[in-house]
Amino acid sequence: MNAKIFKISAIAGLTALVAMATGCLNDSSSRKPANANLVVVASVKDANKKGLGKAATISLKKLIITMTSNNVSDAVRRDTVLADTGAAFVSSVTSNQALVRTYALNPLRNWTLVVKTLDTKDSVIHYDSVTVTGLNAGETRTVPLNLTARYVMYEAKFTIPDSVNFTQSVFKRDLLVHRVVLKVDGVIVADSTTNPRFLPGSPTPTVHTVRFDYIRVNQTPDVKVEFWGKIGGQPLTDTLLFSTQFDDVDPYTPNPTPKAPDYVGPPASELGNIATVNFQINIGKVGTVIFNTDINGNVNAKAAAH
Repeated sequence: MNAKIFKISAIAGLTALVAMATGCLNDSSSRKPANANLVVVASVKDANKKGLGKAATISLKKLIITMTSNNVSDAVRRDTVLADTGAAFVSSVTSNQALVRTYALNPLRNWTLVVKTLDTKDSVIHYDSVTVTGLNAGETRTVPLNLTARYVMYEAKFTIPDSVNFTQSVFKRDLLVHRVVLKVDGVIVADSTTNPRFLPGSPTPTVHTVRFDYIRVNQTPDVKVEFWGKIGGQPLTDTLLFSTQFDDVDPYTPNPTPKAPDYVGPPASELGNIATVNFQINIGKVGTVIFNTDINGNVNAKAAAH
């Protein structure tokens, strides 16, 4: 081969290799890495199993997923799913449900996910978060989040007799309870009134219920139950007759020792013979905190001191 031709061919070949290499470098620098696919499975547990009770009045309104990258140049991603709109997310707090959502996110960074549900009052009912690290380009990763209720429901259940028997008298006095108040840390959270009275029921006593939903599961508040009404021929006024208080109620302590409420009504000088009515309030197990109240109509005749 001619030396001149060989030299030209060598130069041409080298030029071609340099061009190919340069083209590859330019292509790799201009092409963005493939997105990472994140599959979020948000499991919303039946709140009756742990947290809210079956009769809870809370109704879920929406589920919000927020995704934040550790790269400040990435925009925060948000996805809002409305309840009962065909997206496998319903408003009931007593339904097991799982919502699956897929998102294309920038890879090679960490993403923090926050998932929460809000009710019709815009209170956060469920909440969970997780940080997903080291997402690779083109990777598909599934992230499960198990959401549990942040609240328990308090429920006062009680029966009322139609009269009070005094042990030192042959007479009965009518007992009329028309209002039951539930207080948490001194604040009225439920105030139920029935006029003219909460029915006693016959022959089987009628069980009445007063409920309040929004008690945080990590709180141990003081809970007080009050019974208002009248005894005997009193006029129908808002008179506090009986009350009881539980200090530092733990929603996860089943069946604490029952307590008898105290008579706090009018003094004996106004009513004749009056006494402490013997009944107890019990706290139920995890889920719904139940205060069972059965008023015994048989009382002794000694009045409480005032």
